[in-house]
Amino acid sequence: MWSKKQRDETQFNESKSCSGQNDAGHRPDFFMSGQQATGHFIAQPLELLLAEGGDPRLAINPSDNMNSYGCRPAPRPEAITFASTTASSISESAYMRAAQARFDLMRASATNTEEKVFDACVAQMRRALKTCLALENEKAEIIFSPSGTDGQLIALFIAREMLGPRVTSIIVASNETGSGTAFTAKGQHFNTYTAQGISVKKGEAIASLMEGTTSVDIPLRDSTGATRSFEEMDRAVISAIEAAVDRGDKVLLQTMDSSKLGWRSPSQKCLKEISMRWSKDVQIVIDACQMRLGRNRIKEYLKRGYVVLLTGSKFFTAPPFCGALLVPPAISARLAPVDKVHTGLGDYSNRSDWPMEWSGIRSSLPPRLNFGQWLRWEAAIEEMRVYFALSQRERLASLQDFAAVVAQCIENSPSLKLLPQQTPDPADDIDDEEMAVRTIFPFTVSRAGKLLSVDACKKLYQALNKDVSGFLPPQASVQERQIAARLCHIGQPVALPDGAVLRISAGARTVTEGWKSDDVRAVVDKIEVLLAYFDAIDVPEKAQESTALKPLSLDTYKNIPARIGMAGLTKMAFDNIPLKPLWDQLFQEVEKNPLNAAAMMDLADIAQISGLQANGLVIQSGALGLERLYRSPCASVPPRLRVLKLAAPIEMGGNTPIDFILEGSDVELSTLYIVPGTPLPDPLPAHDVAFVSVPDSEAGRPVLAEIDRLIPHWPRPLLNLPSRIPNLNRDELYSLLKPISGLYIPMTARLARAQLADIGHGRIPLEGILTDGVYPLIVRPIDSHAGRGLAKLESPADIDSYLASHPEDFFFISRYIDYSSADGLFRKYRIVYIDGKPYACHMAISEQWKIWYLNANMAASSAKREEEKRFMLEFSQGFGPRHGAALDEIARKIRLEYFAIDCAETKTGELLIFEAGNTMIVHNMDPPTVYPYKIPQMNKVFEAFIAMLDKYAKVGKK
Repeated sequence: MWSKKQRDETQFNESKSCSGQNDAGHRPDFFMSGQQATGHFIAQPLELLLAEGGDPRLAINPSDNMNSYGCRPAPRPEAITFASTTASSISESAYMRAAQARFDLMRASATNTEEKVFDACVAQMRRALKTCLALENEKAEIIFSPSGTDGQLIALFIAREMLGPRVTSIIVASNETGSGTAFTAKGQHFNTYTAQGISVKKGEAIASLMEGTTSVDIPLRDSTGATRSFEEMDRAVISAIEAAVDRGDKVLLQTMDSSKLGWRSPSQKCLKEISMRWSKDVQIVIDACQMRLGRNRIKEYLKRGYVVLLTGSKFFTAPPFCGALLVPPAISARLAPVDKVHTGLGDYSNRSDWPMEWSGIRSSLPPRLNFGQWLRWEAAIEEMRVYFALSQRERLASLQDFAAVVAQCIENSPSLKLLPQQTPDPADDIDDEEMAVRTIFPFTVSRAGKLLSVDACKKLYQALNKDVSGFLPPQASVQERQIAARLCHIGQPVALPDGAVLRISAGARTVTEGWKSDDVRAVVDKIEVLLAYFDAIDVPEKAQESTALKPLSLDTYKNIPARIGMAGLTKMAFDNIPLKPLWDQLFQEVEKNPLNAAAMMDLADIAQISGLQANGLVIQSGALGLERLYRSPCASVPPRLRVLKLAAPIEMGGNTPIDFILEGSDVELSTLYIVPGTPLPDPLPAHDVAFVSVPDSEAGRPVLAEIDRLIPHWPRPLLNLPSRIPNLNRDELYSLLKPISGLYIPMTARLARAQLADIGHGRIPLEGILTDGVYPLIVRPIDSHAGRGLAKLESPADIDSYLASHPEDFFFISRYIDYSSADGLFRKYRIVYIDGKPYACHMAISEQWKIWYLNANMAASSAKREEEKRFMLEFSQGFGPRHGAALDEIARKIRLEYFAIDCAETKTGELLIFEAGNTMIVHNMDPPTVYPYKIPQMNKVFEAFIAMLDKYAKVGKK
C-alpha cells in the first residue's frame, strides 16, 4: 500500500500535471483541440476532471485534498454539510452520474470525433437543464459558463451587443456578491488564469470589453452594517440609472436574487418601472447564482426580458464552478445572427458553451472542450432531477422543518445571534413556491461578549470542517473531543463592518437525502467547544488530514489462491457426485493450514449447495477476512484473456455467475470481493477487462456504490456499470420498459409490511398503489428469487394469512396476468442479452403459473423438450423477430453489456416481462442425453459472451 505521504504527493503532482499549472503559478492552455490531446485528458481520474476547467479557486490543497471552498471533487459522506451558500462536495449519486456521463462520452468518441460527441453531450445537457427548470416549452436559450463570475463577463458582452459600446455596469448589493464582480463589472480579469487555461493578470483589461465600460456599486448594507430597505435601494438604483443615461451611457443593471445572506434587491416595483422608462437603455440581469428562487420566478423573469445568471453549485450542491445564463427569446433572436465576438471573450468561453443555432458566435470562439465544467453540470442536473421529482408539498415541508430547527438551535446558543430575515417585498406578485421559505441562516459569533473578527471567523470556519480533537488540552472531556472530531462544513464567513457572519444553509440535498436535527445541533455544539478552546486551535498547520482517493495501478498480482469454485462444485452436485468426501478433504486442509482461504471458500460453497446457507456464509466471512481475491481454473496456460469479476460478499448465487460461462474455456477468471472501506489489493491483478457482478439488493448496493467510486481510476474496461444495474429492480424496471410498444409489464410497487396490511384491511385503496391494480395480486418479499415467498392473492382477505407466514419487512406487489396458452399450459422464456443482442437460454412449460425451470419437470416430457428445442433452434426466425422491436428497445433502455429477462407472451401476443436481472444463472449442466439440443445453443451463448470480452479487452489496449 502507498504511504499517506506518497499518496498525497502523487495526487498533488498529477493534479498539477493535469491542470498544466507550472511552478510560477501560471497555467498554459492545456485544452488543446484535436482528439489526441482531449482523448488522453478525459481518461484522467474523475475527481481530477471534476476539479478541472476552472480558475485557481478550484486548486486542490495536498494537505487535506480540498479546494479553497473546503470541499472535495469526490464524495465526502463523513462530513455534516450545510454549506450550499458557498460550495459542496459532490454527492454519491451525482458522482455516479458524472462517471457514467464520462464513460458514455468515451464510448461514443470511438465512432465519431470527440468535438462532435462533446457538442452533442452539451446540447443534450442544455435540453435537460431546461426540462429541470420547467422551461422545455420556452424559447429561451442557455449559455454555459465555468462560474457565476465568468457568467457576469458574458452578460457584459451581451449588454454591449444589445446596447452599444458605452455601458455602465450597476451592481446592486455589491457587498453581498462575489469578490470577482468588482472586476467583471469593468471588463477586467479577476484572477491569475482563466477557466480556459489562459494566463492573465488580475485587474487588467479584457481587451475591448473594458473600453467604454464603467461601473457603479450600490451596497446592500450601510457603513454600520445595517441593511437598507427596499425603498432606499430602489431610490439608489433609479438615481444611478438616471445619472448614467444623462451622460449618454447605456446600463447593464445586475440585480440580486438572492445575496450571500439571502436578500433580494431592488423591489419588483422598481424593476417594472425601469423596464417601462428605459426599455432601450437598460438591460436587466438577475444574479440568481444562489438558485434560491422558484421556477415560476425564473420563467417570469425571462418573460419580462431579463437575463438570468444561475449556477448548479449553490442550492443544488453540485461541485463548484458550473454557471449558466438564461437568455430570453428577444435577446436570443438578436444574438443569433452575430458573427463575431469581442476580443478577449475567447479567454473565458468556448464554442460548445453557446447554443448550436448561434453559429456566428460559435465560430468566433475556440473549440476547446471543458470536460470539468460539463461533468459538474451533469452532476448538478442529476441533483435537480432528484429534487424536482419530489412534489412541491414535500419540498416545502422539508425546508420549513429545516428552517424551524436551525432558527431554534441558533437561538438556544449563548454565543450565536441570528441575523433578521428580509421583510417581504410588498410589490412582489410572483409565486416563489417552496423558495419563499428561508434557506440561509446567517449568524454572528461572540466570544467573551465580543463579536469575532473576520479572521477569527475564518479560523472557526476552517476548524469546523476538520477533526481538531487532537488540539484540545488535557482537561477537555471525552464528549468535547468527540464533538471536536465531527466534520462540519457550513457557509464561509461574510464580512460586515463590525465583524463577520457564518451561515448554515439548506440545499437540495437537505430535501432529497434528508437531514437530522442532531446534525444541526452538532454544528452549534462544535462552535461552542471551539470557542471554549479557541486559542489552542491551530487549524492550517496541525489539522488532521483526510483520506483521498488514489489512482489504481495495474500489475500482476502473484499467488492468487486457486479454488475449485462455484461452477465446478455445482456441476458435481448436479451430476449427483457426493460432496461429503470433498468436504472432509477440504476440512482437513483447513485444519492443517487455517490460512487456506481458498479451501475455506470452497467449503462455504459446499455448505450453501447443501442447503446450509447460514453456515456457508459464516465460513465465507472467515475466508474473506483472510483473502478477497481468488482464481478459478483455466483450460489454457497462459490464458488467452484475463477477466476480473467484481463481486459482493453475499450468498454464492447472489453475484452474476459468469463462472458457468467461462468454465473450461481459455479465459482466466479471478474474483475480487469488494468490501466498502477496505483497501483493494495493491497492485491489482493483471486483467484485460473487469466485470461487475453485484446485484441491486440491500446487501449489494453499498458495494455498487464503492465500485462506482473506483470506476474513474480503473485501468481497464469495466462492463455492467454499477449506476445502470438499479434499472433492473422490479419497480424501476416497470417505469423504464412501460413505454415500449409491443411489450407489457405489470406495474410493481414496493411496500412496507404495514402498508400491505393496510391494503388488506381497506385502509389504503389498491388503486392508490397500483394504477392497474386488480385482484388477483402477485406478492413476493424484496430481494427474493427463484420463487421464494412468491404467492398469488385472490382477494384482500388473503393478505393477513400471507403476512402471518412471511416475516419480511418489505414486499413487491403487482397485478397477476394470466399468460396461459390455448392449451392451458404456461410458457416462460429466459433470454440473455450479450452486448445488446438477445439469445435464447431456456423455455419452461408447466401446468402452474408459478413456474421456473426446475419445477416444470421438463426432463419427464419429450413433448415439452421438443417445443423447447424448436424455440431455441428457431429463435432467430420465430420468437426473436416476432418481438424484435421490443427486444431491441429493452437493450437500449437497460444499457448493460450483460443481463437476462424472464418473459412470456400475453394472450394478445405482446411480450410479457416478469423480471430482468444481471445475476440470473446461464449454464450448460443439463445432461446431453436428455437435452441434446442445448449444447449447441449454450455454446453459441458462451462464445458470444467471450467474443464480447475480447471486443472490450481490445478497446482497453488501444
